[in-house]
Amino acid sequence: MPYEPEQFNGLLTVRRVPDLLITDCVFDGAPEAAVALWECDDAKIMSNRISNSRVAFYSYAGRGIMFFENVLEEPVEFGVYSHFA
Repeated sequence: MPYEPEQFNGLLTVRRVPDLLITDCVFDGAPEAAVALWECDDAKIMSNRISNSRVAFYSYAGRGIMFFENVLEEPVEFGVYSHFA
């Protein structure tokens, strides 16, 4: 685990990673989505800060994903957008 929060100013994309954990990150300035998950079953996305993003979290065809203790700051239009295949 990093000593300081990891900072991103773009999209973090993950595909087919089971039991993924994304925690203690700062996402600032991703134009469409801060975190995009494709087929990531049982992922845990927690304690992150998201700002200046249209969608905080995008999920496609993932099962059992948990989003908790995340802070969404203005402007964010959608917290979680999920699409099931």
